[in-house]
Amino acid sequence: MSESNLEVGSYVQNVKAPDWGIGKILELGNEGKRRVLFEYAGLKNMQPLNLSPFDPPENHPLLRSISAATDLTGVKSFVAMEEEFTRQFKNGGFEDPEYIKEERSYKLEAAEQMRTQCSKENLEALLKAGDYAEICERATRPVVKTNLVFLIEKFTLADGLKRGPKKQELFATSFYALLHGPGEISGRFDAFVGALEELGACKWPIATYPLFLMEPDRYPFVKPRYIKAAAKAYAFDVRYDVHPSWQSYSSIMNFVHYVAGVLENRAKLKPRDLIDVQGFIWCSLQAAIAPKKKAAPAP
Repeated sequence: MSESNLEVGSYVQNVKAPDWGIGKILELGNEGKRRVLFEYAGLKNMQPLNLSPFDPPENHPLLRSISAATDLTGVKSFVAMEEEFTRQFKNGGFEDPEYIKEERSYKLEAAEQMRTQCSKENLEALLKAGDYAEICERATRPVVKTNLVFLIEKFTLADGLKRGPKKQELFATSFYALLHGPGEISGRFDAFVGALEELGACKWPIATYPLFLMEPDRYPFVKPRYIKAAAKAYAFDVRYDVHPSWQSYSSIMNFVHYVAGVLENRAKLKPRDLIDVQGFIWCSLQAAIAPKKKAAPAP
């Protein structure tokens, strides 16, 4: 194998371990070794004889933006994350009774409550009656009874909704539009964020829980601390912005769906929806995110 085919930026596979996935050469090291980031095995220093060229993938969601200049501090192997998750839930992974109890069942209950209480028909009837307070109650009930949103954020939203009927109408109408309104979701999301700003409650968890609970197979839930730590571990640029926006949210969504695709391709763990995907992300990284605390339920 000619080493001229193994230059920086080239795509490769490990001839002895193709299950490491596609790799990208980032640096030429000592003694002819190549520093390679593999999509499943993480960073490796490889002898050229163990590498074979691979056709550049089209628009790879992870490797396309990785280069020698990328800060890869804290990057973890997906294989190691799989092992950590299955170590915790050895009795069936996503089917483990402990996983279902601690990480899934209460989110399913909240999602069912959201879909039932906040269906298009129910909210339209309440809007027609001008009962904005009831819409606010239904919209916030699923998070009040779960740990999805931090307590201080729950209080902030509740305080905003106590500032009079006009604020309740603002939240109720933007909430309905977010879930059921016409037009592109991008504009509806940013309009909901604008309403939260007026209420003084513009935080990522508040901005993302409605879509997550209404469609947990499509939309992720965002807790900044966790999503930033996860993106760093995966070497994925989520373009995080402290201020919620559709542009940043869509990038985070791409990341979470990328992890979902990796889980599907690996075939060892089959997520049912983004509840499972984010459960995997959190549980496999909890030691790094919260090393001195008891593991909390996944965001």
